[in-house]
Amino acid sequence: PLRAGGVRLLDAFGVSLALGSAAALATEAAWERVDAVLYVGEDTPPLPPGWANEEVSREPREKTSDAQRAKARRSYPKAFKHVPMRYAKAARRDVADGLDACLEFIRSNARGRTLVACKDGVDHCCGVATAALVDASSGGAGAVSKDAVRRRLAEVAR
Repeated sequence: PLRAGGVRLLDAFGVSLALGSAAALATEAAWERVDAVLYVGEDTPPLPPGWANEEVSREPREKTSDAQRAKARRSYPKAFKHVPMRYAKAARRDVADGLDACLEFIRSNARGRTLVACKDGVDHCCGVATAALVDASSGGAGAVSKDAVRRRLAEVAR
C-alpha cells in the first residue's frame, strides 16, 4: 500500500510518473526507481537512514551555526523539489497555487521518471499527477483547468 511506503508506477501520454507517500521517501528502493522526486506536503520529507550528508562543513564547529549544519545534512541524492501543500479546507488554495511549480518540475524531468509523493500517498500527489497527465495530453499548450482534470481523472478511473 502507498501509505506503508509502496510506490505505484504510472506511464501515460509520454509522462513517466510514480506515486508514493512520505513513508516511501524513507526507503532506498523508492529513490532507486526514479530520477526525480516531487514532494507536495506540509513537512519536510524523510530521507533513507544514512543518506543525510554527515559532513557538515570544513569550518570548525564553532564557526558554523546549527541552521547551517542542519541544512548541510539535508542532502537529496536526486533532483528534488518540495512544494508545500497543507491538508485542510482552509488551505484548499495551496494545490492551485503550487500547481505551476509542480508541472514545471515534472516537465524538467521529462526524460526520466518523477516520483510525486504526499503525506499519505493518496491525496495531493494524485491530484498533481492527474494535472500532469492533463498537461502532457495537451502538449503543455494550455493552462490546466479543473474541468480538464475532472475529465482526465474520470478516464483514469475507468
